[in-house]
Amino acid sequence: MHNKTKYVVGLIILTVISLVFAYFYHPSPIILEVKPTNGTNLANLRTPITIIFNKPVDINKIKILLVPEEKFDTTQPTNNSIILNFPNFLPLNRQYSINIIYDKKSLGTFSYSTSNNNVQFDANLIQEVENDRKINYPLLFKLPYTTSNYSAGYSAPLTLEITPLNPNLTSSEIIDEVKSWVKQNGGDVTAHKFVVATP
Repeated sequence: MHNKTKYVVGLIILTVISLVFAYFYHPSPIILEVKPTNGTNLANLRTPITIIFNKPVDINKIKILLVPEEKFDTTQPTNNSIILNFPNFLPLNRQYSINIIYDKKSLGTFSYSTSNNNVQFDANLIQEVENDRKINYPLLFKLPYTTSNYSAGYSAPLTLEITPLNPNLTSSEIIDEVKSWVKQNGGDVTAHKFVVATP
């Protein structure tokens, strides 16, 4: 066998071995960075946590163990990162540990703490108020709303009080206009009550 032929055969064998090795051996990703950094005090109580890996990851293989448990959502903005988003404010003065597991293998555990009782507001109360606003006053931040025909604002939960400004329109016509505005702004017309104020 000529040296050149031996070289080619050897190269083919090496390539095959490399491909087989690459196929069966999948090293776990490595966590390059977490934001905020490990040990950070989560001052605003809803800080999202970003985890960056050294290579693309499959979000379906990722499991997050948060102790103590809290509700969170996991998103993947890039192929090598994930973000933990907390929809609710976290309790004050609490320690958390986050264990990142990929394909049943732990990649690392990180710890965070929430602000202590020196914070000048009760986050849970703020959350309750916000939840109540979304349910009973969903269009609050867009009101009062005024046109040449009417002015509208909440007078009670899910109740819009309408003050007519155009004497040429009937109450029914004005209510139809307000309903149209509610729909355009993502409100539920069937859930709202419409009351026309009398002079």
